Amino acid sequence: MYRASTPKHVFTFDFDPDRYFKRIQITYAQDNEIILTKEKEDLVFDTKETACGTAYTASFQLTQEETKLFDGRPFVSIQIRFLDTDDNVITSPEVRIRIEQVLNDEVLK
Repeated sequence: MYRASTPKHVFTFDFDPDRYFKRIQITYAQDNEIILTKEKEDLVFDTKETACGTAYTASFQLTQEETKLFDGRPFVSIQIRFLDTDDNVITSPEVRIRIEQVLNDEVLK
């Protein structure tokens, strides 16, 4: 992911996350410092039929301002937490992605 860009992050599920989870929280952190959090209300849910069956996705697009929050450190960690309809909390494994720098991080309008 490049700083000062607008990447779309898509998360794929085998079931409908909008239906089974009351709350979804996606956390972005660098060196254990929380930089950005997205909530269920920020997500766009979609369903697609594939050769392997139904795929459910939850996605959102980061803004230039949001990606500029990821400073000069080379990686950001992403983790998703879910609150299901029975009030159980489920946590995904942590995923690390590389943060690429840009020569000019001016917000383009």
